[in-house]
Amino acid sequence: MNDNFIRPIDVQLVIDGDTIRGMISLGFNVLLGTQTCRLARIDAPPVYGNDPAPGIAARNFLIDQIRGKTMFIECKEFEQGKYRRWIVELWRIDSNRAQTNMNDLMVASGHAVYKNF
Repeated sequence: MNDNFIRPIDVQLVIDGDTIRGMISLGFNVLLGTQTCRLARIDAPPVYGNDPAPGIAARNFLIDQIRGKTMFIECKEFEQGKYRRWIVELWRIDSNRAQTNMNDLMVASGHAVYKNF
């Protein structure tokens, strides 16, 4: 039996390349409400500071990848991390039912790096 919590999310805002906000469905028309989620295992550059261009590019890439797509989060721990964010794997389900892990795609595209927190 899989102990991971896998739920649909309606992504409302991409804050940066590793942080999103969205409504999480608990099923039976019950929504958890707008929650902030941090993509697990990766670190993307910030969208502020002296050189925001890489961070803006990472955010825009993630927006382009998830816009109009069916998205799910996989939460392996039921505690919020630093800054009260849920630590999640973000999954995209394509029209052909293919599943893409967005955390890994951000690294593969060069917009993030793997990092243990």
